[in-house]
Amino acid sequence: ALLSVRIIDDGGTDRNGEDESSRQNFTVVVLPKNDQPTFMVTSNVTVNETWHVSTASVSIPDLTTDLVTGPPNEADQTWTYTVVQVDGDVGLFTSSGAPYVTWNGSVSFELVPFMFGTAFFEIYAQDSGGTLYGGVDTSERIPFFVTVEPVNNQPSFVLNSSNVSVLE
Repeated sequence: ALLSVRIIDDGGTDRNGEDESSRQNFTVVVLPKNDQPTFMVTSNVTVNETWHVSTASVSIPDLTTDLVTGPPNEADQTWTYTVVQVDGDVGLFTSSGAPYVTWNGSVSFELVPFMFGTAFFEIYAQDSGGTLYGGVDTSERIPFFVTVEPVNNQPSFVLNSSNVSVLE
């Protein structure tokens, strides 16, 4: 915006006095700053223990919804989610299968068989808008739980021989 400013004092103009300054023009430029992204976590995650396969991949749609990266001038930003385990059972997931959230809000993870319990996570979104001029590119951390429920496993045994002898 182009602004013009002059100052007028109350000294008057008697005896050829001047009570008005010359005009000074200047431009005000409002610099954009990145708005903090926001989103919602729809619910905690509960799945059953795996017992009949070596590992189980799980994918659940819409763990996160309502992602807003900012006003319309920030609509072209990209974003990623980061999931951090902060407490609970660390042995529920394979070494390469810790929970992660895709750009569309789906959560995926890979379970270790025969393990059950609860793990506590925090998730946050980071957009590509940066932090220039005091901008905020990282959302608040939002907690969620992954609970793996125990399942009654099928009993098994090993017969050492096909012939069984029993004394009378």
